[in-house]
Parts: sequence; C-alpha cells; structure tokens
Amino acid sequence: MIGVQVRQLLGTSGIPVDRRHAGTWLRVRGVKTFKVPSRGGDADAVLLSDLPEAVRQEYLLKHINGQELDPGTYDDAAHEGFLQACVSRRERAERKAEVARFLVAMGPGVKWPDRLRLVHAKFGVMGHSQPRLKALLTRLKGVEARLSEETNMAQHLRIANADFRPRRPGDFAHTETAQDILHSLEMLRHRQEPSVAMIAGAPGVGKTKALQSFLSALGHDAFRLEVANGEGRPSGVAYSLLRAFGAQGNGMSLPAMKEALVGYIGRGRMVALDDAHNLQPQGADWVAALARDGEFNLVLCGGLELQHQVNKIASLRSRVHASRPVCIKRVRRADVAALVEGTAFATDAAIKALHAVAPFHGGGLRNVQAAMDQAALFSGNDCPTLEHLSWAIRDLKFVPNGGDA
Repeated sequence: MIGVQVRQLLGTSGIPVDRRHAGTWLRVRGVKTFKVPSRGGDADAVLLSDLPEAVRQEYLLKHINGQELDPGTYDDAAHEGFLQACVSRRERAERKAEVARFLVAMGPGVKWPDRLRLVHAKFGVMGHSQPRLKALLTRLKGVEARLSEETNMAQHLRIANADFRPRRPGDFAHTETAQDILHSLEMLRHRQEPSVAMIAGAPGVGKTKALQSFLSALGHDAFRLEVANGEGRPSGVAYSLLRAFGAQGNGMSLPAMKEALVGYIGRGRMVALDDAHNLQPQGADWVAALARDGEFNLVLCGGLELQHQVNKIASLRSRVHASRPVCIKRVRRADVAALVEGTAFATDAAIKALHAVAPFHGGGLRNVQAAMDQAALFSGNDCPTLEHLSWAIRDLKFVPNGGDA
C-alpha cells in the first residue's frame, strides 16, 4: 500500500490548499491520516487507496508526469534499423514504448484498477486490456522501458515485439478489425445481464477468424453455429441448434424445442450464429427470444446486410445497439500491415500492393494471404521480394483487366 503525505495533495481535486482545512476535508470523507517520518519531524499522510477516486487519479497523473525517466542511449545501427522498418511497425513501436514508459512511471504500488483507468484515459481502451498490459510488462523484464522519443531505437523495437509471435499462414492475426471485434465480445461477456452483440462486415475482413479465436478461449462456455442458406426460419434454427447437441427435433413443436434448448445451452454461456444474415426476420426474432429466456449471450455475425436486418427487428435493435455493434465495410490498410507483420512483406511498398488486391472478388484478407503464399512459392520459399509479389498478384489475376500489379 502506498502512503502519500497530505502536503503533496494540497489543491488536488478540491482538497484545500491550507493543511488544516485539508485535514478536515479528509476526515469528513472518512479518510484516516497517520504520521510518517519527514524532514524536521513527523508529517500527516494517508493511504492512496483510501482517497476518493478523482483525487487518486489526479495525484497519480501528476506523479507520472513528474518522473525524470532515463532517456536511454543513442545507437546508430539500431536507429537505422528502426527507420528501415515499415511505417506501421514504427508507429506500433513508438506507441508501445509510450505505454510502457507510462506503466513504468506509475511504479509497482499502483493497483490494476487504477492503472487501467489511467491507461484508458490517456491511450484509449482498445488494445489495452489488463491481460495485454500485464503481458507487456512481463515480457519487458530486463528491458529498460524508460525511453525518450528519439533515442534507444533498439529498445523501441523490442517493446514493439514484446507480444509478437511468428505467425504461420492461416494463423489468427491481431488486426485492428480483430481487436475491434474482440473488444465488443469481451464487453458482452462481462455484462451483468445477458445481451446480444452484432458483428457485420464485408467478406474477408476477418470476422469469423476473430470470432473463432474468442470462442476457443471460452471452451465449453461457448459454441458457434453457421446458419445455412434456407435454414433461417425459426424451425430451421431450432433443428440446427438441437443437432449441435446431438438431439433430434423431429415431431417437436417450436415451444418444446425452445424449452429443450434452454436446458441444453444453459445460463451464462455464449452462442454465436455465423452467417446470421441468412436468418429470416421470424428466425432472428425467435432466437432473440430463446437467448432472453435462456439467459445466455447471443452473437450475430454476418455480412453487411445483417445490420439492416437487425434494425428492422424490435426485439433485437435496442439490445444490439446497447452492446457496441461492430460494422466493417472494407479491409483496412492497418489490417494488411498486421497480417504481414514479421514477414518479408512488412514494407510500405508490399503493404500498398497487398491492400490493393483485397477488394477483388470480395476476397479481402484471403486475397492478401493467397498473394503472399504465391509469392513465397515463386521465390522457392526463400525471402520473397516485391518482384515475386508482383508476379504472384498478376498470376492470381488480382489486377484490373490485365493491368500491372
């Protein structure tokens, strides 16, 4: 627990600047003071955890901003390597270094709820969950994170790669779109009352990959079902869900199937319906009622048309819009940069070329991965170049009317 001298709090978030009045202010709010050794005698102090949240946050920010952090050492080779990295990687390096410096400046005594509030206020929520921040600190052990903006570029790159693992073709990539989806799913999972989340997006933006990654971490507490074309009526959805549990619905009425599914699924679990744009309005309304009666979280994942379908169904519209809906209209350049991270294609020129192939035939990131794989084959799997990538793009016909890649 951290003790703070009262004199350091004077004028903070409404605390009077006069010490005697400050003591009265603290006592009225139930904050106990105690004596600590100080120059010239004892001084009044309080526990940081006992202070009102507004005071605690303001004090911590002042403390962090006032830290004199070691700027590190300049390294010509490291600086040159940093400048040769693609723009997205440099930006990621600098952003992670800034977050790391911020965490280090807090010191080890600040509790995680306070750390999260401060980080989220300064850097935003996305990509800064407690597990990710803990992983950053854990993997940075032995790395000096107290960096200036323009020195010690080797450390910047080590920070950028602190949570990096080589990604094989087909592996899940933490793209910006994926992080957006995972954030909404994480919020859904921690809501006090079961609700409905919607993920609508163009083909190939990574919706299903992100959904599968999240659900696999939940194990038996979640499962995913694809809604096939033609099975979007209430009975079709009910039969498909029953088959997922090894049961048959032949001869059962819809109310009977709903009752059975409430028992099979169980309260508090998560059910994800992929290709949910295949749901008919009555089917979507029925599954929303099932989720409400069964008290489980429901995820509807599908094409861009899903958002329009949801808005037409009263039982879904308000619940979905209260659960941070996600809508992705196209593959973002930053998503391509994340996909090629750590490969020979992590250059500005390659990322630009790969981003350009994403829209063809609605392939999205599948086109990007196919072009990378083909370029690797052309190179004999030995450090493919931009030329190999251009050949691959032309060979896959990802160019308009036979144009140049």
